[in-house]
Amino acid sequence: MEIGFFLPRLEREKLFPLLETAKIEKVELDSPYIYEERDILPQLLQRGIQILSVHAPYGEKNDLSSPEDKIRKLALAKLRRLITSLPSDQRLKIVIHASPPLKKEEYARRKEYFKSSLEDLLTLAEKFKVTLALENLPPGYLGDKAEDLKEILETFPSPYLGVCLDVGHAHLTEGIEEFFTILKEKIVTTHIHDNNGNEDLHLPPPYGTICWNKLIQKWEEEKVSFPLIIEAYPWGKEEWVWLTIEIENFFSGKILQEGGCYLKCKTCGHFLFGDKKNPFCYCKKESLIGRAL
Repeated sequence: MEIGFFLPRLEREKLFPLLETAKIEKVELDSPYIYEERDILPQLLQRGIQILSVHAPYGEKNDLSSPEDKIRKLALAKLRRLITSLPSDQRLKIVIHASPPLKKEEYARRKEYFKSSLEDLLTLAEKFKVTLALENLPPGYLGDKAEDLKEILETFPSPYLGVCLDVGHAHLTEGIEEFFTILKEKIVTTHIHDNNGNEDLHLPPPYGTICWNKLIQKWEEEKVSFPLIIEAYPWGKEEWVWLTIEIENFFSGKILQEGGCYLKCKTCGHFLFGDKKNPFCYCKKESLIGRAL
């Protein structure tokens, strides 16, 4: 499976050393890298970093479902600018939030405003060969139900409209299997992170309660082609290079298990991987990070 990492906004003097040290080669960019620091994108491409997707602005000031014309028009203007700023030869994806948190009674009306915004954006996205990926969101947002997203997708049967399957958010709502089953034909990218089933914690897998063994087995059986974008920070606020080491070992099946449970180090709290007789964890980071470098 193709694995990339979501890059939050970082000062440029930290960005490139982080990418080099952590050996990150594929990324999803936060939108300020496109809007505010326009020289970053060509520098990333020049260094061989593959841009898989860009996360659109979100929140109340960037609300595509807002009933207030001023807010909605400003949000649309930002998205149009983002679409036209991306290199069309890269065939990139833009991950979009349908709304900020809403009251239940607002859903129906907000969905119609969002559809109107989406119709406007799709014309431009098709012209510039950019795919809009609707993200399933936590409880209380437009897009927290698979059927709602399916309805929107069926309204606009465009090859440039798809879904970003956020597994952490799905774990908080109807369940990952439900979202995958209903939307799998339209999933173009993902957000991979974990949580405790109650809070949107954005933990790296498998530090939460998602049943990853079952999920990965399902994806392997289905021979999925979408990329896995790690939208999590290093557990315990450790170095980014350690996050990439753990992710690589996790998805290659090297984290140790016993009775279906992942094994943790009693000293550092990180998961163990490698050989059971001589496992690695954060306690032995110096030797392993040295090898990675």
